[in-house]
Parts: sequence; C-alpha cells; structure tokens
Amino acid sequence: MTESPRIDQAIKPAGLVSSAKAYSLFIADQGLYLIATGRGWRMNFRGVSQNELMAEKVRAVEKILNPALLGQEVAAREGSFFIPREDLTSVVLGSRFDGLPDLRFNGNGKKHRFHFNDDRQKDVEAFVSELLSLLATESHCDDRHYISFEGTSIETVALSSPCWGATPHVAAVDGRLFVEHLAPAGSHHSDKFVVYRSSLTEQSSYEVGELDLGELCERLVNDAYGTNS
Repeated sequence: MTESPRIDQAIKPAGLVSSAKAYSLFIADQGLYLIATGRGWRMNFRGVSQNELMAEKVRAVEKILNPALLGQEVAAREGSFFIPREDLTSVVLGSRFDGLPDLRFNGNGKKHRFHFNDDRQKDVEAFVSELLSLLATESHCDDRHYISFEGTSIETVALSSPCWGATPHVAAVDGRLFVEHLAPAGSHHSDKFVVYRSSLTEQSSYEVGELDLGELCERLVNDAYGTNS
C-alpha cells in the first residue's frame, strides 16, 4: 500500500488572537488533511525553535498518527480538518524574511500559512509538488451538496453514482463517507431518499482505497427493498 504524501511539523504562526499550532499535513482522498499535533512555537532566525521540549511533544504525537485512518484522526484531534481538492486554491511556496520555507494556500473559505525549519526545504518542495499535482488532476467528484443525517445538515462532495438509486458522498469537513439511497416510503409504493453513514470498518477501507463503493451501494438499495437473497 502506497503511503500518503505527508509533511510534519508544519507550524501555523500565531495570529492576533490565536497561538501558534503544529500540524501534520497529508495528501489523501482527493484533498488535504491537516492534523493538529500540539502547540506550535515561534521560530527564531533560521528556524531555531524556542522550545525544544514542545517540539519533542509534537514529534511524539506524529509517531502515533495513523495515515490509514485520517478521518478518525481529524475527529479525535481538536483543530484538525480536511480540505477537499475543489476547495484548495492559490498554493504558493515562498520564503520568510530569513529564508525559511513559507507555504500559503486557501481552503474552506480561509487563508492558511505554515512555516518550516530551514533544513527541510527539499522535503517541503517535494510535498508542495505532490499538492500541485493533485490540483492539476481531474477530480472524480461531481458536485457540492448538503445532505441531512440525524437532523444535521452536512456539506458533502457527491461522487459518481456506481449503481441505480444510490450516490456516495464525502463530508467536506472530516472526509466521512455517506450514501444517499432510495428506500420505500411506506404506503402507495412511493420512494424516498435516506442517508446511510459508513461504519468505522467501511470508512477505514474507503480511506485506503479498498472499499467497493458499487457493492456497498447495491447492498443498501437491495436491503431497503428486500431484494437481497
């Protein structure tokens, strides 16, 4: 299994009302995962951290991140999020005043910026190259939608429908897989659309590219209409 491109110790600089934060960035599922790994730090000239103990704590978190379960990592780590490919724009790798790598991009309606130590220039360039390659490819997604699940409206990207009566969706925020499918509405032989949320096992399989979406969608429709043998 090919590992998702990633870069660790991406430091989001402190803002006027927010503290610096450390992230690990992963390119997967036709988008970018930003996993919060701890408090960030201010870099002195040429990227020397002011707090090595804080950096060590971040490295400890990085070691236990599971690239196969990025959706769960987003849900479990406050401040983490997912940006679908369609929302990623204006990716620019520049340099800070002292030459440190300075990555900027827009996503989910916000501007994002990350700094890296100066000895990681080549690693950052390789990661940004992968990110730009993702943006240059055609997306398998069709459209942006909102679905309702358990009374909550969820923004999603609709994937191509693999069978009659069912459409897979990927949540824009955390990458969770949903399926909107037809089901009997009761009397008069009418139909309605219902929404199914993937199980943790199905989600894990989807994130590593092993889930058969066609089989899942067909099963849900057949179960709804009682046509499974």
